[in-house]
Amino acid sequence: MKTYPKFRQTYTLVTACACLTPAGGTHAQVFDNGDPSGGFGTNVLSERDAFNQVGDDFDLASNASIDSVRWWGVGDEQQFEMRIFSNAGTPNNAPLHNIDLGTVAGTPTGFGGGGSDVLEYNADFAAINLAPGDYVISIVEATAGDNWFWSASCEDGCEGESWRRDDDADSWESGNWQFAFVLDGVPEPGTGALAAVGALVLIRRRRSA
Repeated sequence: MKTYPKFRQTYTLVTACACLTPAGGTHAQVFDNGDPSGGFGTNVLSERDAFNQVGDDFDLASNASIDSVRWWGVGDEQQFEMRIFSNAGTPNNAPLHNIDLGTVAGTPTGFGGGGSDVLEYNADFAAINLAPGDYVISIVEATAGDNWFWSASCEDGCEGESWRRDDDADSWESGNWQFAFVLDGVPEPGTGALAAVGALVLIRRRRSA
């Protein structure tokens, strides 16, 4: 009698796993307080040593790493400083971060501001990490004898929505208007839970016994 080799059928289970890991952050806009189009030509003195510094609040819903600022203004400008203050109802006197933005040349925008063309400024800096919460940003021109004015982004209906003080030693008090600035950086990436997508593949093999 003719015999045939015996074959054993085996199945190998192969699992393909596609895992979604938390993605790296993407550079994006972190906070937008508007441009001068809503300020109707209002510009407010903001000099480190001229008895008027102004600031405006911003809030973060999640962690963020901020490394770029855009703002608008008119007047003399040489050296800018940006300060970030914690804000628990009233800003602290001492800043959390004091950043020397250096010499920043403005670009004309076509917005009118008290007879002068409003300039747009852009500056990058070493990233600062901020937790969720309320903050105040103050941008001042730091050259003695100069007069630089920060452009408002809201002039009507925003009374009491900003801050002012005479100098670094003073406490902040409520001011009028809102000021034009945008903060960019890397918002906290979404919390991506691992998601396993199982692809089950049965590979049939025949082996002789």
